[in-house]
Amino acid sequence: MARMLSPLLVVITCLFGATSAWPSTPRDELHRHIEELLNTVDDPSLTAEQRAVHARTTVPKMFDFSDTARRAFGSHWRRLTAAQRDETTGLVGGFLTEALVARVSRAPRRFADRMRDRMVYGTESVSGERATVSLTLARGQEGVPIVADLVRRGTSWRVYDLRLREVSLLDNYRAQLDRLMRRGTYEETIERLQTKREALRLTAMARGAAPKE
Repeated sequence: MARMLSPLLVVITCLFGATSAWPSTPRDELHRHIEELLNTVDDPSLTAEQRAVHARTTVPKMFDFSDTARRAFGSHWRRLTAAQRDETTGLVGGFLTEALVARVSRAPRRFADRMRDRMVYGTESVSGERATVSLTLARGQEGVPIVADLVRRGTSWRVYDLRLREVSLLDNYRAQLDRLMRRGTYEETIERLQTKREALRLTAMARGAAPKE
């Protein structure tokens, strides 16, 4: 379980990019949400605590927590009650949100421009209610490929998986949650998840000192 967040933090650290016009495609909408987070980093009037508040408002508009949770629990999802599904969705959303909050609240303002310079958005592919957007993060002499998988929710597109060099955040979640569910009860799994989410929140708060320039 301790390793669950490692790929997530790597991908989230990378996933900041260029500006965009009003969203009309999955790629444009992904741009817009990322730019909201970058603007939060850029704003000199915001304290670290205010950055965290802004980030916690933006992240739920960017990700589809319910789809990520359903896929992450795999075959175990069918055995969960409606209340349990809501509970697990909230916990998965907490992981994604608090990891981003920790990053945004403590990032130096120059981080935003640096990420805009390094991130290049590539192609997008849409098939019905699903879409993929490819990105490349410039790093030294090579580019690191990132793929965002999105699902349509009404008129919006939201991320449900991220892949860094073909390593899937969702697959990582699924493997570790499956192991927890097979070794213990649902209640024990939830307790572990709640503990991990709270640790993330405390980390975000501890790192919430005024960001350096």
